[in-house]
Amino acid sequence: MKWIYGCLILVLFSCVERKPVSIELSDNEEELELVYVHWACECPNWIDRKAYLNQNYDDSLIYQVEAENSAISAQVPYKFGWVYRLKGRFYKENQPFESYEDIICVPTFRYSSIEVIDSTNETL
Repeated sequence: MKWIYGCLILVLFSCVERKPVSIELSDNEEELELVYVHWACECPNWIDRKAYLNQNYDDSLIYQVEAENSAISAQVPYKFGWVYRLKGRFYKENQPFESYEDIICVPTFRYSSIEVIDSTNETL
């Protein structure tokens, strides 16, 4: 019986609510050149092109991206090493990204358009 109470307490404490994150977008529309990189870890797969070329893997330059709608995301394939131009806006607060171990908050860019600008991998 004590074992059941112990498990119940553990479950209750593991379900502590996280602080809600604002889903408000910035006022400024931006244009980013990002490289799609499927890392060997559970983390966002987009990095600033210049940062990637300079091997600068600072967390602030690695992004999670999401389309305004599914029709936009279906416009282009996502391939390792391809460079894309995305237009859109950042969320004002870092957004949750669910990894295998935890939920982390990362810079998130919500795009309204996307195009492939280099699919040769030669600029990498």
